[in-house]
Amino acid sequence: MNCISFVICSLLITNLHAYRTNDGNLSHDNILTASPVKVALSYDHPLPFYEPWDSGTFIFNDWHHTGNWHVNVATGNPAPCADFPGQPALTNYSDTLLSPIINADPYTCSKIYLDYDFKLNDRNPTGNEYLTVEEFAGGFYKKIAEYKNESSVNWTSEHIELKYTIGKTFRILFRSHGTNSTDIFHWFVDNIHAYANCKAPRSLIYIIHHNAINLSWSAPNCDGSVPFQICYDDDSFENGIANPPGYTYSFGNMFVLTPGLSGHLTSFDCFFYESGSSGPLNLTMDVYNETYNLIGSSDPFLQGNNIWQNIEVPSIPFNGTFYGMVNENGTTTRPNWLGLDVDGPQASLDYAMYYDGTGGWGTINSIAGTGPGVYLQRANGFISDKTGKAFTIAPGQDPYTNNSAGGSLQGYNVYRTDSTAQPSTFQKLNTSLVTTTTYTNYMNIRACGWYKYYITSVFNDTTDNTFLCESTGSDTINVFWPWGIEKFESTKITVFPNPATNDINVKCYYTIISVEVMDYTGRIVYSNPNVQGKSTNFNVSALNAGIYILKAATGQGTSSVKITVTH
Repeated sequence: MNCISFVICSLLITNLHAYRTNDGNLSHDNILTASPVKVALSYDHPLPFYEPWDSGTFIFNDWHHTGNWHVNVATGNPAPCADFPGQPALTNYSDTLLSPIINADPYTCSKIYLDYDFKLNDRNPTGNEYLTVEEFAGGFYKKIAEYKNESSVNWTSEHIELKYTIGKTFRILFRSHGTNSTDIFHWFVDNIHAYANCKAPRSLIYIIHHNAINLSWSAPNCDGSVPFQICYDDDSFENGIANPPGYTYSFGNMFVLTPGLSGHLTSFDCFFYESGSSGPLNLTMDVYNETYNLIGSSDPFLQGNNIWQNIEVPSIPFNGTFYGMVNENGTTTRPNWLGLDVDGPQASLDYAMYYDGTGGWGTINSIAGTGPGVYLQRANGFISDKTGKAFTIAPGQDPYTNNSAGGSLQGYNVYRTDSTAQPSTFQKLNTSLVTTTTYTNYMNIRACGWYKYYITSVFNDTTDNTFLCESTGSDTINVFWPWGIEKFESTKITVFPNPATNDINVKCYYTIISVEVMDYTGRIVYSNPNVQGKSTNFNVSALNAGIYILKAATGQGTSSVKITVTH
């Protein structure tokens, strides 16, 4: 037997029963499993959703619960609150509190947030009892926070962005789990608030001309990126793979995508289990492109025992097919095994791969004779520049759904302070929505003072064209309005040549404090924060051809002008 065949024979364990971690017997809901599953969701509660438990029951807002969870009317922040007590005693438990379905379908150009308060009354700080918070969206669960019983924690407020819920329905899950519930007195949860903030305009600038302040800005960044999970397994394994000590193998799935389909990866979910002499080791997750070039890796992570485990990666970009490979190279003991599904509906795709560390790639079936299979490994990330909703990719399935719900940008509101620039004096200037990205505020030339401006976006629901939301304000700008036109004209900056290919010169009657140049997205491409002179120059030959905004700040205010770079 040669070395390679010996290694592969050592990798395979066969005839194992399907495994699923214990989530307890669900008394109200059967969609929860040990890992993400794809389900059909129906619409229910619209955003914003708020649960202070004032009704004193889980029934009022259709919460689903298992185990010891109940509403405690005697305590809270303020009372009542949701309560998971350690009694009655539970061992190796996992009990859940699941929200109703929350409908965020119209919020396609928004950020979705979850706020809540939690508290732990600890008994024995073992670190083995947990409260995990998860979001369920797009057919899979994502852990968004986790706490363990290392000591008591007083009421603590959390504010979390739900990145996988944009433009779709979702649920929030609180999971109390561990080895012995009597090691805690209580987990408490209160004031659960899910809501959306529609995205604001960007890159607000101004130019003063005679008796007018001309404002311009960019539309909110509704880039259409949508979250995804690629899942090939059926949530059970029959075989498994692990590296023998001292050998240099990596294992993972080939994730097949249409050429040109691009985005970035955020994490992988893998199921590792103990078998024989195996144990949890520190490994890494390596990502390769279709031509087997390494394009990114995770930080080292410690494997879990008999659990689905989420492994974060540092926003790795991909374009088309990629490979997610658990790097077990050179381990001195056998790592926990990576589950292999050989009887699920997608197992015949034979996407379970190995890499020998020296350039050799292939399916695990081709060298181990396992039969076609896929690993219990799922890829999570965002697809770029698409208008569809979240999806789970399956062979033969179009990943983009044509959900007609969404948010339609209707226009903008312009807000300004009085000459004191105090935030309490902000008032809306326009009487009807501004439908362009410019606005002219005509001023009394003797209304001297500092003024602040910001812009908001207004969205309607595309389903019924009713008002959906008004965003928070754009970046606020400060504008100094002088006593007269003569004073204004002397503060105007001069820029030449314009268009420019190499050097640009900037001159002003007053001392220039700083200069910065922004592209059309608002990204600063040049900055000199310490000019301290009435003129300056800089080179633009390294910039892409196009239109930019130059802002020059003086002691008398800030002026902006469009510049054009040509090559």
